[in-house]
Amino acid sequence: MLNHFPQLRLTINTLVAAVGPITNIVLISLMFMFFYAIVGVQMFEGAFYNCMDTDFHDVRHPNITDNSSCLAQNFIWKERTFNFDNLLQALLSLFVMYSKDGWVNIMYDGIDAVGPDIQPITQFNPWRALYFILFMITCVLLLDMFIGTLVDTWFLKVHQERELQRQKQKKRRRVATRRRRVTDPAEDRLQSRYFLYFEWFVRAVVAINLLVMAFDHYGQPKYLEDLMEICFYVLTGLFMIQLLFKTLVLGIRNLVMDWWNVLDVVVLVVSMTTIVLLAPPVKSIFRSTPASSTVCV
Repeated sequence: MLNHFPQLRLTINTLVAAVGPITNIVLISLMFMFFYAIVGVQMFEGAFYNCMDTDFHDVRHPNITDNSSCLAQNFIWKERTFNFDNLLQALLSLFVMYSKDGWVNIMYDGIDAVGPDIQPITQFNPWRALYFILFMITCVLLLDMFIGTLVDTWFLKVHQERELQRQKQKKRRRVATRRRRVTDPAEDRLQSRYFLYFEWFVRAVVAINLLVMAFDHYGQPKYLEDLMEICFYVLTGLFMIQLLFKTLVLGIRNLVMDWWNVLDVVVLVVSMTTIVLLAPPVKSIFRSTPASSTVCV
């Protein structure tokens, strides 16, 4: 289906082209997270513990100052879910903060932390909030870099797509000029109109097939399974006709120059192999594979 919608195809091409730059941003992000994790371990190692009762509620009492006094009163000395006891735990905590989910709670735990095996004190060191705020600012900057990379790649692909379309239009004009000498212009317009109608017909069939597949569920009635089977055969036949039509119009050489058309061929080969070579029980297993692949065609 993507082959019939240029904007969707452009989006996929943009994501594929942005893999390289995004990989660099991911490496930079990991480097910063590794740095902040090391600093976090040095600052909060063993400090994210708290005295709790049997219902796992925080216990704040003047007589409870450390691990020993907590256990002496039959309470539980428990660490926070997200802590900085080691590098892996620190990376996990920073990853949770990077997702903007609950980072404020982790920051307040860091502010209240006193030291290893010591009961936290509310607002013990507010200046520690700078560590968490600086990390969140770094996350925002890295996210901006990520978005900026996608936007730059998008504009680059749009420019390349326009240049490609301009070259194709020039080529079509040259071909049309040569064809006008031997064909009727009215006939050319009629053929172009039929081609456009056929393209929209294929899009409609793909959309109907996707809607039918959306109703696939456990314990579905027999008629729905038969309908999906019929859609599979009809769709495969239509794509075979479409591919033959493209081959006649573009030629084999021009057809294989576009990798989206190559994907058409691969999907069609898989579909035909499923229909012709596989046994019916196995075919029922693979029945949804070619139909699902039409999303990319």
